[in-house]
Amino acid sequence: MIKDVHYSLQIDRRMKPLVTAADFEGLLELVYSFSHSQFRTAVYMLGERYAMDLPRDTFWELFALLLERDAKAFLVVMLKALSDRMSKGEAAISDEGFGRLCGMMNDIDRQKTIEFLLPFLTDDEQVRRLFRCFGMQETSEWMPFLIRVNTLPCAFVLFSSLRYVEHERDYLVRIAYYLMKRGDGLSFNLASLMKAYFGLEEGYLLAATEALRAGTTGNLVQGFLRENGLKSAKADVLEHDAGQQLCLPRVDVVS
Repeated sequence: MIKDVHYSLQIDRRMKPLVTAADFEGLLELVYSFSHSQFRTAVYMLGERYAMDLPRDTFWELFALLLERDAKAFLVVMLKALSDRMSKGEAAISDEGFGRLCGMMNDIDRQKTIEFLLPFLTDDEQVRRLFRCFGMQETSEWMPFLIRVNTLPCAFVLFSSLRYVEHERDYLVRIAYYLMKRGDGLSFNLASLMKAYFGLEEGYLLAATEALRAGTTGNLVQGFLRENGLKSAKADVLEHDAGQQLCLPRVDVVS
């Protein structure tokens, strides 16, 4: 198996002057003149080295050009660069450049971007902003993305969004059961809040969501399966807009 090469001095000497001059059209012409193996190395270098050192606006300019030219080749490596810059405060999804990128993406690019970035977002407002950048309103279409990510901001937004399906008991039970099967503490706590909130008056929402935000809830899931009439769990599928599928358990509910 051939191991990917992430850096080449020879390639660096040819690419770096073009990056320094912000001659990105010339840079792309050079990159596409390389052999297949050199091209792969150049892609890594663009994301892991050059994109990290560019001024903020220039970074977005490069990202947009690469996305327009060949999203399949460049999107993931540039998303990695974006997440690294976000962690250093050198880029944000609130930047105008990110908004322009969202408008350029097709459904597959949108799905990849949301799935990649959600784990790196540090508060619930960032999570909401990411979805809204793609024109997705706070409905059940967020849930297949949120339920995959085991972070407190995503758990908080998922719980907040459940009010849109609060009358669909079977759907709620499937989500809660999936969370408990995942087995980690945050998922158990979120399932506990679902159990408590959807069995009590609406006034419980404030206390429950604040407890989730603070991460102070306890594990209250004993008896959940019995109390919700669950007798079996089988594979089920939940679809979302990009045409992809998310496996969730299907739960048979005892009437």
